[in-house]
Amino acid sequence: MFKHLGIVTILCFGFLALQFCCKPVIGLKTAAPTQPTARPTVGQQEHIIYVVNEKRARFTLQRYLRVDRCEGRREDSGLLTAFAVFNNLRHKDLWVEIQTVFLDSDMVEIERTNWQPMQFVSGVNTTFKQTSISTHATDFRFYIRKPRITG
Repeated sequence: MFKHLGIVTILCFGFLALQFCCKPVIGLKTAAPTQPTARPTVGQQEHIIYVVNEKRARFTLQRYLRVDRCEGRREDSGLLTAFAVFNNLRHKDLWVEIQTVFLDSDMVEIERTNWQPMQFVSGVNTTFKQTSISTHATDFRFYIRKPRITG
């Protein structure tokens, strides 16, 4: 009798656990996300490059770091100023490192900055801006990665 009761109890708990785990698959309706997860436009995508330095880092950065605006402007001095406006969609602050590469008209690299740490506060638009040293710069790329841990 006790052996039978133990098996029935295990089966009931197993069925409840299976039912709980499978609800989203069966068709449980979930609420729509509160904020749109917009992807960068085609023009923006070519300027933002996510560097993968660990497993799934690119997916995480693309998912949580939305690019609202990305463009370059020619200053009166002839220098190219590149800037991007990011919005952190996570519920906590996000630290990344950004490197800017400036290219000439033949798409050859002429300048490269050091990796710069940048903090993106949750839900706040943050602008990153970099100006070239050379007047020959015509295009740019922002390389974004998760910070490297040293120690």
